Amino acid sequence: MGRPSQLTQFYNLFVNFFNKETKRSYTEKKIKQLLDALIFRTDGLTKRSVEIINFLERRGELIESMIYYNNPERTLFSRVYSWKTSNDFTVMSGIKYNSYYSHYTAMSIHNLTLQLPKTIYLNFEKSNPYETRGENKEKRLELKQDSIDKAFINPQRKTSLELIYKDLNVILINGKFTDRLGVLMESQEDRLFYYTNLERTLIDIAVRPDYSGGVFEVLEAYLKAKNKCNSEKLAKYLSELNYIYPYHQVIGFYMQKAGYPQSMYKLFKKNIQYKFYLTYNMRRKAFSEEWQLFYPLGM
Repeated sequence: MGRPSQLTQFYNLFVNFFNKETKRSYTEKKIKQLLDALIFRTDGLTKRSVEIINFLERRGELIESMIYYNNPERTLFSRVYSWKTSNDFTVMSGIKYNSYYSHYTAMSIHNLTLQLPKTIYLNFEKSNPYETRGENKEKRLELKQDSIDKAFINPQRKTSLELIYKDLNVILINGKFTDRLGVLMESQEDRLFYYTNLERTLIDIAVRPDYSGGVFEVLEAYLKAKNKCNSEKLAKYLSELNYIYPYHQVIGFYMQKAGYPQSMYKLFKKNIQYKFYLTYNMRRKAFSEEWQLFYPLGM
């Protein structure tokens, strides 16, 4: 018998390396970066990262998936390599390193909707905390009623980066920096991905109803979460997220509409200074005096 190839000799090294990783899915660029770093610190390993990838693919350890832009040409966005799994959520999580599922997708994971959404929301945070979290007091002092009114007359801005994986649309959200506040890991034999916990999800969907099936779906989610939600944690997270807009009025309104006990939603009744809006671009609306909040007529 001939001498085993170098790749075969180092096979256990590759297995241990990927088994210890807290990710199971990577873009082509990212997996090459990780393997290049492994090669650099391993004596005697002279193969290139692409050779290692091809070797592990032939063995069935790495599985290649294609992610496309959502355009008429369906041009390639990225190859994604997943380690020993074809689980869709695990594969898609590799589109952006350190990303996590949010909004409608997190609602579905938490069983807060009966729908089976074909659109997946994958959040990767901005890297600058000063740009998007803990906005300074000067900005907060600039908030005025007329600026709120002007902002909410128009449709809510949405990301334009939409991808295709199999028959699923994947929306990439470059969200505000939160230091992964309230993010959980799902880890089973063939599944490894991250998603927002219940309380963080309830905040996100209240802030971005257009990423969550709309305000009526959001209300349904609050109904389903009623016996599982920790209102003190919800209030704590909202305070840490430190939005300029008064989303505490929105969350309190949803909780009251969904029949939460007063002891839970009273946490969000403090410091009501402005008339606010449940969502953007409402054509026919009613007004809650209690929450100083405009909401769709008939809700």
